Amino acid sequence: MKLLTPFYGKHLEYGATLIDVRGWQLAAVYTSVEEEYRMVRERAGFIDYSFQSAIAVAGREAFSFLQKILVNDLRKISPGKAIYSSILDETGKILDDTIVFWVEENLFIINGLFTKQQTIDWLKKHAPGFEVSIIEVGTCFLALQGPKSRDILQKEVNRGKKEIRLVNEAPESGRSERGAEATAEART
Repeated sequence: MKLLTPFYGKHLEYGATLIDVRGWQLAAVYTSVEEEYRMVRERAGFIDYSFQSAIAVAGREAFSFLQKILVNDLRKISPGKAIYSSILDETGKILDDTIVFWVEENLFIINGLFTKQQTIDWLKKHAPGFEVSIIEVGTCFLALQGPKSRDILQKEVNRGKKEIRLVNEAPESGRSERGAEATAEART
């Protein structure tokens, strides 16, 4: 069975060469690797990450639970920020690598899971004793990358009279202010 992202039709419309990644039909290249590399390094380009899964970890002890589960230290970030980490099994084998978005005090989104079901099962196995819920969330994730990405996105958002703020610029509460669109910026 072929798995398709919400952008599959656009990939075809714009002439992408598609490749199969674990059943997902993904755009590999539209023009040439060299041209697209230069474009993203000098201006900006999109990549469709909708094939990656996301899990919400919510609850009064979400921070403590994830602090036990993740390799990286969540104390390095605060609400409204993101961090790269890995999830290991009991033997130290990597189950998955991920970006963890700290949305608000008791809510985290773990994104980028290739081993989604295995990771969900492992998290649920270790959740007893913690006041947390592990919830699979759907994703439609289009990343805009490159030095001009912020300007391009702001220009588009301005059409709707809203201001964008990167997650790393969110107020200390980590909550979006009315009239502002929060977007995520993660650096690895």
